[in-house]
Amino acid sequence: MALPRGTGGTAQAGAAGGLRTYLWLSLGWLLILAGLPMFLTPIPLGAIMIAAGVVILARSSARARSMLRRAYRRFPETLRPVRKAIARLRGRGRGSERGV
Repeated sequence: MALPRGTGGTAQAGAAGGLRTYLWLSLGWLLILAGLPMFLTPIPLGAIMIAAGVVILARSSARARSMLRRAYRRFPETLRPVRKAIARLRGRGRGSERGV
């Protein structure tokens, strides 16, 4: 079993990395679920919460990244802000949009 990146190779760091991943996944799903009923309100806070949840999930889950890639191919202009947010979270800088 491979340890998550940046763990230093110790079992304790691997366990902490796994816990961190589950916390990020939980936060992403929580934002998506909380954003669904708010999506119908006059102020589109739900859309912002859902987008933030998707960005967090894509950061932590290979399956979510794969689904997001398919969505990028289908709706490139609509999802450009999401792609930029993921690039910023990964530390690639503001202008980079490659390799999500």
